[in-house]
Amino acid sequence: VTDQSMRAAAEHCPELQFVGFMGCPVTSQGVIHLTALQNLSVLDLRHISELNNETVMEVVRKCRKLSSLNLCLNWSINDRLVKFICKA
Repeated sequence: VTDQSMRAAAEHCPELQFVGFMGCPVTSQGVIHLTALQNLSVLDLRHISELNNETVMEVVRKCRKLSSLNLCLNWSINDRLVKFICKA
């Protein structure tokens, strides 16, 4: 799975509810496409090495049905993001 396939999934499968990309070679540029998935409820982004706080914040802001978000093993995630998610 790449950034391009994430974009294609968001464009062609707008009803996706459960998405997992654990350890895939995707970046924040690919993850941002998931903001188009209005029914997204479960998102697994474990061990995505090129993931940043701002991208995750945008996903949380736009995917209002999100009830489960796994960010384990993402070393760039910090307390600021965790605080933001708790308030969202």
